[in-house]
Amino acid sequence: MNTVLEPSFVLHRRAYRNTSALVELLTLNHGRVGVVARGALGAKSPRAGQLQPFRPLLCTWAGRGELGTLTTVEDDGPAPRPATGQALIAGLYINELCMLLLHRAEPIARVFQAYEGCVKQLAIGANFEQPLRRFEWVMLQELGVAVSLELDVDGAPIKPDARYTLVAEHGFKKTRGHTGTALVTGHSLLRFGAGDADLSTVRELRWVTRECIDAVLNGRPLRSRELARQRARAGLSRP
Repeated sequence: MNTVLEPSFVLHRRAYRNTSALVELLTLNHGRVGVVARGALGAKSPRAGQLQPFRPLLCTWAGRGELGTLTTVEDDGPAPRPATGQALIAGLYINELCMLLLHRAEPIARVFQAYEGCVKQLAIGANFEQPLRRFEWVMLQELGVAVSLELDVDGAPIKPDARYTLVAEHGFKKTRGHTGTALVTGHSLLRFGAGDADLSTVRELRWVTRECIDAVLNGRPLRSRELARQRARAGLSRP
């Protein structure tokens, strides 16, 4: 079976045998896909330059099972990539999430679309916190583990003027006064859920998406976070 000119991004690539590569793709219609790119790392192969993270591609592969064989690769538009620093670490982070949380051959078009939008923002150097938080939330929704942004843990509607804390894997609980735990306003939850959150709102929700992602990771470390910590220790800003 052939899959022809599928919109794709490279999530991970490693050398295989002599000049070939094992490549993990995020695709629009087939989810995460593993392929063998034969001869891709040869001195005269153009694929080594094409099979790079964050580059929009059209990939054709053949075969069934765990690994297909990549037959053709074409560029799908301009090939900008995140600059160094914060944007690059953010890009490595979303790639790592896809590798750890997505099973192969489970098509999730919304994740692909959110990923594509985030990569575009990383490439142009714009503030990427909004698409990054949106990507995280779409991932949680499609995995079926996103908590409600409309109802609290007791089933009551989220109130804009109330403050809430996150009960891991269950939802948000209304609080009164200072609880010693991180809090978020109902207004921010509702705006984020409606898709119209501004930059200050997504910054307020950064700890929320992080705790939800951590619950799904179940203790698995992220190399991209360690890179961010090293950057912070060096006195550089974090993503």
